[in-house]
Amino acid sequence: MNNSTKKRLASPSTEKPGPKKIARPSIVATKASQARADAIRSAQRSAAAAANGTTSKVHRKKPEDNSNNKSKKTPTLAKSYHTKASSLKQRPAWDLRGKVTDMTQLYKLNLERLEELKSFKRELEIVKETKESEEKEAIQRAAALRTEIQSLERKHINDVEELHNKHRIDYQKLEDENLNFSRRLTTRDIEVSDAKRKLDLSLKELEQIKEDNKRLRVR
Repeated sequence: MNNSTKKRLASPSTEKPGPKKIARPSIVATKASQARADAIRSAQRSAAAAANGTTSKVHRKKPEDNSNNKSKKTPTLAKSYHTKASSLKQRPAWDLRGKVTDMTQLYKLNLERLEELKSFKRELEIVKETKESEEKEAIQRAAALRTEIQSLERKHINDVEELHNKHRIDYQKLEDENLNFSRRLTTRDIEVSDAKRKLDLSLKELEQIKEDNKRLRVR
C-alpha cells in the first residue's frame, strides 16, 4: 500500500465526529387530540364561569355581624376551584401528556366541586326540613289559636245572650211591678176619694145634728 492509500484509510479513524442535532419530530394534531384540547378549554371556561357566578352570588349576600371573622376565613372551595381551573395552562397540541395531567386535575377539581355542591345540598335540605317543621308548628299554633278564638267568640255570644235574657227578664219584672204599683195606687186613690166623700157626708150630718140640737135648746 502506498502512503496516499494509508492516509485515506487512517483519516476516518482520526477525525472526531461532531455532535449531531436531533430534530424534534413534528407531531400533527389529530382530530382526537384537537377534540380533547377543545374539551379541556371548554371545561376551563365553564369552570371559570361557574366560579365567577358563585363568587358574585357570595358578594350579593347581606353582611353579617361577624364580618371581621368572615374576612379572616380561608377562601371557599369555589374560589379555590376557580383559581386552580384558571391556572391550567393552554398547552400546545403535541403535549398530550400535559393535557392528560390537566384533565386529571380538572377531574379532581370537578369531584371537589361536586362534593361541595352535595354538602351545600345537604345543608339546604336541613334548612328546608327545619323551615317545614317550623311551618308545621306555626300552622298548628294558628289552628289552636283559631279554635280558641272561635271558642271565645261562642262563649262571648252565649254570655251576651244570657245577659240580654237576664236584662229582659228584669225589665219585664220591673214593668210588672210598676203596673201592680200603678193599680194599687189607683185603688188607694179611689179609697181615699171614697173616704173623703164619706167624711164630707159625716161632717154634713154632724153639722145638721148640731143645728138640730141648737134649735131644740132654744125652744
